[in-house]
Amino acid sequence: FTFSISSEISIKNFKFKPEGSYESNYNIFTVYLILNSPKKKKISYGIGASHINQASNNSLSPSFKLNAEYKIDFNKFYALLTNNYILDKKDSVENFLKKLDISLGISPEAILGFPNKKGQITLSSDIYVKINLFNL
Repeated sequence: FTFSISSEISIKNFKFKPEGSYESNYNIFTVYLILNSPKKKKISYGIGASHINQASNNSLSPSFKLNAEYKIDFNKFYALLTNNYILDKKDSVENFLKKLDISLGISPEAILGFPNKKGQITLSSDIYVKINLFNL
């Protein structure tokens, strides 16, 4: 297995809900150390430390994150269109699509703590689109 190590910083604000049992909004600042695998279907995971801040309450908690990401290959779709004579094949378009780096992903995380609430876990998930403009 070949892995690379990276890091992520996450800043989130969770809104106060009148029907909830918490008094105010709370902010979470997290730093992660992420272990990545270099494949088209990337699954990476990491561990981090989260600083949770709610009004006058502060807490430092361990956190875990999973990233599942899929790189979109536009060349396959372009090849389908050109092989079926829907589009004329052009080298400039093919070269541009090879450089295009777009990924779709989902990123669930679990933070093992909450201010003044022992044993509670904060769960959240992000769905994202990642575009690398440096390859163009």
